[in-house]
Amino acid sequence: MKKMVNYRIIIVCLLLLSSNMFGAAELQQKDSINNKVNQKTKCLVGCNLQSRTIRTTPEFNPGLITSFDQALVGKIAGVQITKNSGSIMSGSFIQMRGISSLINSNQPLIVVDGTPLESIYTSSNLSEILNPDDIETITILKDAAANGMYGMRASQGVISITTKKGRSDKLRINFASTNAIQQVTKTADILSANAFRKLINNEGSTSEKALLGNESTNWTNEIFHTAPATNNHIGISGGFAENIPYRVSIGYLNQEGILKTEQSDKLNGSLVINPSFFKNHLNITLNLRGSIVNNHIANTNAIGNAAAMNPTNPVKSDESVYSENFGGYWQSYLLSGNTIVPNSLAVINPVALLYQSNGKINSTNYLANIGIDYNLHFFEDLHIYINQTKYYSNATENNSIPASSPQYYIHGFAQNNLKSMIIKNIQSGLKYNKSFNKHNINASINYESTAYQSIYQSTSTGIDGYNLNFQSTKSTFYFASFFEQIKYNYAERYFLNFNSRLDGSSRLSSSNAWVNARSVGLAWNVTDEDFLKEQPIKLKTRISYGLSGQQPGSNNSTVYNQNLKWEATKTLNYGIDFQLQNNRITGSIDFFNRKTEDLLNYVILPTGTNMNQTILVNNGTINCNGGELTINTIPVMTNKIVWSVSLNAAYQKTVMSDYSANGNIISNYPNPLNLIFKDGYSPAMFYFLKQKYNETGQPIEGSYSDLNADGLINYNDYYAYHSAAPDCILGLNSLITYDKWSVGVSFRSNLGNYVYNATNAILGFNQQPVSLGYLRNITTDYLNTGFKTPQTQSDYYVENASFLKMDYLNIGYDFGKIGKDIKLKLTATVQNVFTITGYTGVDPEIPGGVDYGFYPRPRIFSIGLNLEI
Repeated sequence: MKKMVNYRIIIVCLLLLSSNMFGAAELQQKDSINNKVNQKTKCLVGCNLQSRTIRTTPEFNPGLITSFDQALVGKIAGVQITKNSGSIMSGSFIQMRGISSLINSNQPLIVVDGTPLESIYTSSNLSEILNPDDIETITILKDAAANGMYGMRASQGVISITTKKGRSDKLRINFASTNAIQQVTKTADILSANAFRKLINNEGSTSEKALLGNESTNWTNEIFHTAPATNNHIGISGGFAENIPYRVSIGYLNQEGILKTEQSDKLNGSLVINPSFFKNHLNITLNLRGSIVNNHIANTNAIGNAAAMNPTNPVKSDESVYSENFGGYWQSYLLSGNTIVPNSLAVINPVALLYQSNGKINSTNYLANIGIDYNLHFFEDLHIYINQTKYYSNATENNSIPASSPQYYIHGFAQNNLKSMIIKNIQSGLKYNKSFNKHNINASINYESTAYQSIYQSTSTGIDGYNLNFQSTKSTFYFASFFEQIKYNYAERYFLNFNSRLDGSSRLSSSNAWVNARSVGLAWNVTDEDFLKEQPIKLKTRISYGLSGQQPGSNNSTVYNQNLKWEATKTLNYGIDFQLQNNRITGSIDFFNRKTEDLLNYVILPTGTNMNQTILVNNGTINCNGGELTINTIPVMTNKIVWSVSLNAAYQKTVMSDYSANGNIISNYPNPLNLIFKDGYSPAMFYFLKQKYNETGQPIEGSYSDLNADGLINYNDYYAYHSAAPDCILGLNSLITYDKWSVGVSFRSNLGNYVYNATNAILGFNQQPVSLGYLRNITTDYLNTGFKTPQTQSDYYVENASFLKMDYLNIGYDFGKIGKDIKLKLTATVQNVFTITGYTGVDPEIPGGVDYGFYPRPRIFSIGLNLEI
C-alpha cells in the first residue's frame, strides 16, 4: 500500500500539467434553451458545444413527483427509467445503454453533492432522504471520458445530483404544493361473475356447478380504490451575513396507494450552510438532511388472488362458520374431523389478505456532509479539498396477522425486522487549474475511502408465541481509491480528458482486490476551424475509451473461489454535437460499443463436491452496440408564442459470448417460466416450446414444433424466443408557451420488448380444481384458445409488448407578480394519460418481463401551486 501511495504522489508532478469536462448531460431547472435565441425560449434539451453539456428545461417532469428519477423519464437518449410497479413504495429501474452484468446491479452510480451513494439508491432509500424540490441540477454521464473519474463503479453510467445552496443577497421563500388523486387503470382481463357462471353452467360438471355461489363480486374493485395524495415543500434561503448564506427546507408527503390499506407518510428536511472566507479563498459547505417515514404495507398478493378468485362468492358472510373462524371473510374450507380448517390449496380471499394484515415500516434517515475547499493564498492555482459524508438509516418492519387468517390459521403470525445501514465516505485531494495564452490545464490527484455496514435482524413467531424463529446478519465492507485526472483544452477548440483510478474492494481476495481503471477522451470543436467559420452550422466531435467494471455484491463471494476478480467493462464512444439555424435546431449523435468480460455468474458444481450447489465465478462476455440521437427544434417563435420540441432515440443490441454454462436454465416465478443465457443471443431470452396453430390462427392445444426432428416433443425442442429488453427507446417532449400560458406533453415508446403473459398462462384455461374443493376464475383469453389444460410452456404467451405512452399532459399559467416580490404559478397535470399497445396484459412495461399479479400504475390528476417570495 505504501509503494502505491508513493507512486501516486510522484504522479502529481505530471498531473499538475490539464480541463473542461465534456461528455456530460446536465439536466437543469429554469434555464432557457439558448440565451442568444430568446430568454423566454424553453426547449427541452439544449446543446453546449464548448463543454459537451446537455441541459433540459423547463423544470423536471411535472405532476406528483416524489423521487428524482420520476423527473427524468423520457428526457435523455439511451436512459431507460421504469417504475417497478404502481405501488407508492416502489422504486425505479434505471438503465443506461443496456446491461453489462448478469447478477450485479445494472443501475447507474448515484452521486449526491460529490459523494457516491450507490448502496443507498439500490436499497430505495435515496427517495426518502432527497426531496426532488431540493435538487438544483442532475448530470447524466454515459461515455467513458465523462464517468472515468468514478472508476470501476461507473460501468453503468453515473447520475450526479447537485442540491440547492443558500444565497445571501436577500431572503427568499419558495412554497410548492401538489394535490392529486390516483385512479386505477387497466387490470387483469378476467371473466365477470355472469360470464363465469354461464361458462361453468355450459361446460362444467355437476360438481363444478355445485360450487357456484349466488353473488356477483368484482374482486378487482374490492381491492382497488381512487387514492388521494398531497406533496408540499417550503424552501427558505438567505444569509446570516454577507458571506454566510444558508438554505433550509421542509417537505411533507402523504400518499395513499390505489391498492387499499397502502399508505405512506413522509417528512423530510434539509439545512445547507455554505460560507466563504478570506475573499473566497476558503469555502465550506455544511449539508444536513433527514427524514422520518411511516409506511403501511399492503399485501400485494391480493392482486393475483383477485384475478383468480371465484366471482360468484361473497367478500364476507354472516354465516357462523365464517364469523367464528375467518373473521367474517368468505373462504373455502375443509372439515378435518369436526374441525373447520381453511382449504390450504384454495385461493385466499384477497380482501382478507389486505385487512387481515397490519404491516408497517417506520424509518429514520439522515445524511451529514461537510466539504472544505481552500484556494492557497501563496499559490492561487492550487486548491486543497476534503469532503466527508455520513449516511445512517434505521428501519423497523412489523407485521401481525390474526389466527383467523387462512395464511396462518390457528397460530397467526408476528414478525419484527430491524434493518440499519451506515455509510462513511471521505474524499480529499489537490486540484490545479491554470490558464495561459490559449491553454487551459486542470489536474487533480485524489483519495477516496468508503466504509459500508449493514445489520439485519428478524424475529418471526405466531401471535401466540408459537415456533420462534430468529436470524441476524451483519455485513461490512470497504472501498478505497487513488485517482488522478487531467483535463486540457487549447483555445476552446481541442480537448483532452484523461482519468486514472486505482480501486480496491474488500469483497475480493488480496491478490485481485485492486484494479486500475483508465479512460481517455478527445474532442474537437470543428466550428472554429477556418473551413467552417462562415458556415451556418456548428459542430463538435468527440471520441472516448475507458475501462470500468463491477465487484461482487456479497462479502462471502470469495469463500469458495479465491480467484474471483472484477468484471471488466471496456467502452468506446464516438459522438457529434451540432447546431443549425441560429440554434433553432440543436442535437447530438452518439455511437458506442461496450464489452464486459469476466462476467460474475453462478455455475452449478459437480455432484459429490461437498460444497454448496452453486459457486460464483468469472464466466462469459457481454457485447453491447448501439446508437443515440437527440434533436431539439423551435418550430415557432414569435413575441408571444414559442413552441419547442425535443426528440430522443436510442438503439442497442446486446449479445453474449464465451458463456461456459451455455444453455443453463434459470427458473423464475411463476414456474415454469424459463429464461436462457446462451452464446449468440441477448441475455435472459425467453425459452419455450414453439406453438402450432390451425388454419384459422388458433393455437392447437398441446401441439408444438419438433425443432430437432427426433420425433419427440421434449426439453430439446425449447428455443430462445425474444427478451424483455427493448431494441429501441424513443422520447418526444413538446412545450408551447403563449403569453403566460404553457402546455407541455411527453410521449415515450419502447420497441421490440416482449412480456410473458403469466396471468393468461396460469388462468387462461378451463380445468377447474374441483377435486380440491374450489373454483377459480378464468381470463378472457380462454375464449381465444379454448385450452382445457395449462400450456405454460408455450411461446403463445410471450407477447410483443411494444408501446407508445403519453406520460403527461401539463397546462400552466404564470401569474407573475401578484404583489410586491410575490410570484405565483399554477399548473394542472395528468400523468400516465394513455398507452397504445398490442399487448393484451395489464401493462407492457414490466421490469423482468413477467406479468402476473402486477400492481398497475395509476393515472394521476394533480393541481400544482408554486409561490415565490
